Amino acid sequence: VWLATGVTGPKLSPYKNGFFQKLSFSKSWLPRGSHTEDYGLVEVELFATFALPAPSRDCPLLITPYVQLRNLDGPRHPDLPANLFETYVDFMWVPKVTDRLTGILAVAPAVYSDFQRSGHDGFRWTGKALVRYDLVPGTWQLLAGALYLGRDDIKILPAGGLTWTPNQWTRYEMIFPRPKLAHRFRYNDNDRWEDWVYVGGEFGGNSFSILRDTGLPDKVTLRDLRAYLGLERKRDGGAGHRLEIGYVFARTVEYASGTPSASPHDTLMLRFVGTF
Repeated sequence: VWLATGVTGPKLSPYKNGFFQKLSFSKSWLPRGSHTEDYGLVEVELFATFALPAPSRDCPLLITPYVQLRNLDGPRHPDLPANLFETYVDFMWVPKVTDRLTGILAVAPAVYSDFQRSGHDGFRWTGKALVRYDLVPGTWQLLAGALYLGRDDIKILPAGGLTWTPNQWTRYEMIFPRPKLAHRFRYNDNDRWEDWVYVGGEFGGNSFSILRDTGLPDKVTLRDLRAYLGLERKRDGGAGHRLEIGYVFARTVEYASGTPSASPHDTLMLRFVGTF
């Protein structure tokens, strides 16, 4: 039975009961432009999340091994490696301090590299420290804290904002650096799924240790901003899939060696995400 917005639907849980929480796969495609500084990009991402009581289920430790491959097409100048890799294991503790106050603490040993050279430059620590407070339980939430990125361009990024859920079919996550405004337009009460449409944004890129065409080691930082429109089907326990089409702008390529930076033109993005 398909039902429209405005009718109370099933309350889906974003979590599973037990050790295994989710397995997620995504693929993003950014087409290449015609300018010498333009580059195309295919991003393939895979991660799994597991939960342990620490010390109880109300204060879980979430362990997430993660790997991403960035396959680059270009630019002709300056040179970039064909592949960049991002891999880490994230350990996130979510202690429930009071009924309304929750902490979010995470640390992740990570490697960002083209895996074409040896050395420690590709390894770094990342992490986050946030608090979430229920201003009005079930309706208003406040999030505040910081992300430690360890990137060459940005070491620490403030994060936070407000989440407003006025009803079961509307959710506004006014959170920096990943805002998302979502509206549920359909659900199935028998099979327990929901369809959502949303707009969102994110801060993209990272810093990687690489080997240049000259044979010398270097570090490159890719940076961009992304705005997108998406359709998502949510299922109970956090499973589902979504499709996004977006616009990518404010793109830069910068080298630690001082090689002249590049400013690729704006491009589009198409992304599919499947979660089990």
